[in-house]
Amino acid sequence: TMRPPLAPRKDAAHAADTRLAPAALRQHLVHIELLVRAVAQAVMRPAVALPLVVADPFVLTSADLVPSGAGFPRRAVPLVLDVRAAAAASALLARVVGAGSLSLDALAVLALDNEFEVAPTFRALDIDPHDFRRGATFDAYWAVPS
Repeated sequence: TMRPPLAPRKDAAHAADTRLAPAALRQHLVHIELLVRAVAQAVMRPAVALPLVVADPFVLTSADLVPSGAGFPRRAVPLVLDVRAAAAASALLARVVGAGSLSLDALAVLALDNEFEVAPTFRALDIDPHDFRRGATFDAYWAVPS
């Protein structure tokens, strides 16, 4: 089981000083290298009980998805995207015309406050969560300007 894909783009967020609201919403993502390792391990272990929840061994917040630090100067006026409004607009559009907007749907996913129990997956697939800790994956990527 995997949450719909989300690949935060630090260059896009930086260019417009984009911020997601509410900032405290938990975002449980999955690093691509973890996903690849989980699939490889699952294929090698056909007796593993399914479904498996594949997600990073740490949880971010919407505030964490704002690039900061050296090389990321702040703009005077940030663009604040209220993901709850995107979720409501996506649902309304789907009811009215029978289909949603992929852009709105992508933002609506961020309105889900979530944290998954991933320890059983790491154990079942014999993956060391330390290999995918925040400092080695998200922070290492997010801290370096594009």
